[in-house]
Amino acid sequence: MSISCCLPMWSTSSSMVAVKNVKKVLSQTMGSPSPERARSMSRQRKVSLTNPLIQETLLRLPSLREDSAGTVLLSSNSQEAEAVVSLYLQSGGAARLRRPPGVDLREALGGVVVQRFENKHLSQQYLAIEVDAERGGPRFKEDVVWHGTRLKRSDGDATLAHKLQSIAEHGFDPSRCIKGAHAEGGIWVASCPMESFGVGGDGLVAFIICLAKTTFNEWVDTSCARVLQRERVLPLYSLVHV
Repeated sequence: MSISCCLPMWSTSSSMVAVKNVKKVLSQTMGSPSPERARSMSRQRKVSLTNPLIQETLLRLPSLREDSAGTVLLSSNSQEAEAVVSLYLQSGGAARLRRPPGVDLREALGGVVVQRFENKHLSQQYLAIEVDAERGGPRFKEDVVWHGTRLKRSDGDATLAHKLQSIAEHGFDPSRCIKGAHAEGGIWVASCPMESFGVGGDGLVAFIICLAKTTFNEWVDTSCARVLQRERVLPLYSLVHV
């Protein structure tokens, strides 16, 4: 049944306006969202700095051991691991995951490997950067962001586990993201976990939730940014699933 047959017999101009209005409502509720609506939805899914898990992590950073530089594998049934998975799903992660009717998204996701990143040196560098710099200095905006991590051809024989461990020990390498970015490279981050950034050729989906201090010019659009300095992106947790 067409949309127009459900409308009263108004004048031609009135009917055309009514049809456009109905189509607009239907497109917002049933079809793909407009770019403006998509951006609004993305903002709603962003993880806040006031989130309890993020606040607890920030409080823990100063007390890290001086020699800490690696990952801690979290128990799959721990509250901390489930809190990370919950942020992932609330932020739009696994949005394309196929699931039978009535099956909860968390249940359909199945097993997830969650690691906490602990690196005293990286934490000190990140915390030393002032968000509101003094006169003449850059002004930064702090956000919780996601970085998709996947194996590339350039990784050679490395595994995803090796790659995550390297990030935990040394931080992100801006020079690895030169292609399609700034001449100096850049660390690509997004306000939500975009699947196209995190799906590797091995079939694994991997994301790292981070804290980032960015400038206005580093944001490519309202959802993606490339950060030019390693010190301004601090990895907190990694999450891997099939």
